[in-house]
Order: sequence, then structure tokens, then C-alpha cells
Amino acid sequence: MGPAFLAILGVVVAIFLVQVANGIIGIMVPLSLGLRDYPPSVVGIVVTAHSVGFCLGGLAGAAAVGRFGFKRCFAGSAMVMGVAVAGLMAGVDPWLWTPLRFASGVTSALIFMVAESWINVATPGTVRGRVLGLYMISNRIAFATGQLLLAGTGRVEPLYFALSAVCYGLAIWPMSVAGTAPPTGSGGPRFGLASLYRIAPASLFGAVGAGLMNTPVVAMTPLYGLHIGLTTSTIAALSAALQIGGLVLQWPLGWLSDRGGDRRLVIAGVGAAAALLAIAIALLGDRSILALYGLFSVWGGVALTLYALALAHAGDRAEPHELLGATGGLLLAWAVGAALGPALASLVMEAVGPAGLFYYAALVGCALALFCMWRRLVRSSSKLTTVNSP
Repeated sequence: MGPAFLAILGVVVAIFLVQVANGIIGIMVPLSLGLRDYPPSVVGIVVTAHSVGFCLGGLAGAAAVGRFGFKRCFAGSAMVMGVAVAGLMAGVDPWLWTPLRFASGVTSALIFMVAESWINVATPGTVRGRVLGLYMISNRIAFATGQLLLAGTGRVEPLYFALSAVCYGLAIWPMSVAGTAPPTGSGGPRFGLASLYRIAPASLFGAVGAGLMNTPVVAMTPLYGLHIGLTTSTIAALSAALQIGGLVLQWPLGWLSDRGGDRRLVIAGVGAAAALLAIAIALLGDRSILALYGLFSVWGGVALTLYALALAHAGDRAEPHELLGATGGLLLAWAVGAALGPALASLVMEAVGPAGLFYYAALVGCALALFCMWRRLVRSSSKLTTVNSP
């Protein structure tokens, strides 16, 4: 597995820098709005703008990469993200921040499409789950690093936006000198959600579920913390606990999915465990800060592994020439969920209070687990029918 990971090291380092910036922005945007008493629905709109942009980037990404190439798409996207983040320094205004977050979403989709299709092509199927697990571990460390920078100071300052813009710019260099040649071809066949469902239904719903469940929890945790009376430092540390939990369990679950023979079972187990833990947070989260740290860490360890598992499953099912299109389709599926999730979760929060964020997450996790088990039963029944037919 070591040579496979070294082959994509430049990509991993570039995404590490991107995720440091994303970790900072992920707290700064909702926290800045919440501190100025904007309601959850307004915060949800600004957060959703990024996901809607991500949807558009997922739709157009394969064509853009095929026309301009992997490295140029990455460099141009990172530059646009840096400019959009610098624009946030003009002042806390949802009318300004919404289009800026939309632009960041479009280019973010291109960045992750380049990185993840590159990794999928460069990695043998026998170690794909573990290599993607290490990639996600690097992402978790980077995201948590950005969050802990805020936890260390406990202040919300425009300087953090400038630091994020610098990180986006620096990410261009390791990608430009990456040793492995990027995947070849003009981008492969275009993959819509129907095409992805045809080859890997569990991957499609795993990615949608990750967007519906993980995005609102990660994005709205600062608002949840404000509503239950936590300080800025505690909120940042709590957000980092989600990423640290994902860091701990990402590789073991990737190893399990490589060895278990059926990644759908692992995805179903992740959905069920995330649902149970979300209910525990909703019921117990405002009673003890230590319990809250523990529950957030374990929830993050389970739920934040979901997208990598879906990506590995799609990599198993797609043909080599389909991998770029499949990766784009998976990002689009995630983005559809991520576009809907924060808005839906914010409505539940306004209806039942801050705990509504986790009641909502529990519902999504339960639905995902049931779908994956249903798909496994359907496929097993189909194979049995084929074997027994004359």
C-alpha cells in the first residue's frame, strides 16, 4: 500500500492545504453570522449557496477537466477560491456572502473532482479503501487544524479569511509538481445520477446521505453551540472533535471495507451507528460538555467516513474509463444532498430547538442504512434467480 500512497502524495498535500482553509471558513462563516443574531434559516441559506455551487461544478466539472486538463483546472479553481474568500473580509453581509460562497462551491467541486479521480485511477482496487482512508485522514487533520487555530484564540477576526486565501494559493504548488501523471483521456462518459445509480446504487445514496447528514452537522455545529451557550473556543474545539473522530476511524473502516467483501454492509453499519449517536447527542448534548466532546468525536469517527466508503465502492464498480465521470457523478450526488441538508436542518432547528439538528441527522442515517440493506437483499435475490433459472 505504501507505493500506492506515495504515488499520489502531491495530490494529498495540495488537498491538505485546501482543507486547512476549509476548516477555518467552515467555522468563520456560520459563527460570524450567528454572533450578529442572524437566524438559522439565513445561516442555512449562506451555507447552502456553497453546496448549490458545488452541484453546478459537479455537473460541468468533467467537461472542464477534459478541455483544460487536471492541473490547470486545479490551479484556476484554487485562485478563484482564494479571491472569493478574500471578498468575505468586506463585511458580514448575507447578501454579499451568498454569491461568494456559491463561487467557492463551483470551484471546490472542480478541485475535489481532480484530486479524487486522480487518486481512484492511480490506486489498485485491492488497497483502494485504505488509500482513500489515508487521504481522508489527511483531510481530517487539515480540517481540524484550521478549526483549532480558532479554538486557540477564541476570537473571530478577518485575519483568518486572509490566512485561508493564502492556503488556497499555496495548494497550487504541490499539485503542479506532483510526480504521477494525471489520468488520461478527455474526461470519459458523462455521468448523471441515473448512470451512477445503474453501476453503484449504494455509492449514490451513500454520497447523497453524506451530503444530507454530514454537511449540516459540520456547518451548523457553530450555531448549535451558540444556542446551547458555548463559548467561541469551545465551539471551535467541538467542531475539531468531529474531524479528530473521523481521523481515528477512517483507516480502520477503509480496511474493513477492503477485507469485508461487500462495502454496502459497511455503509449500512455507518448509517445506523450515526443515527444512534445523533439521537444520543440530541438527548444528552446540553447536559455535560465532556459527554458532548465524546459523542461528537465518536459521531465524527463514524459519519465522516461515509463519503470515502461510497467513493471506494464506486471505484470498484466503474470501469477505468468511467472513473472521472463516476467521481464527478458522486460529487454531484454529495452536492445535491449538501444543498438540501443545511436548509432542511435549519428548519428543524427553528421548529424544535438546537437538538433538532441531530434528530434530523438520525433520520437521514437510518434511511441510508435501510436503503443499503434493501439493495443487498435485492441484489442477492437477483443473483439467486439467475443461478436457478434454466
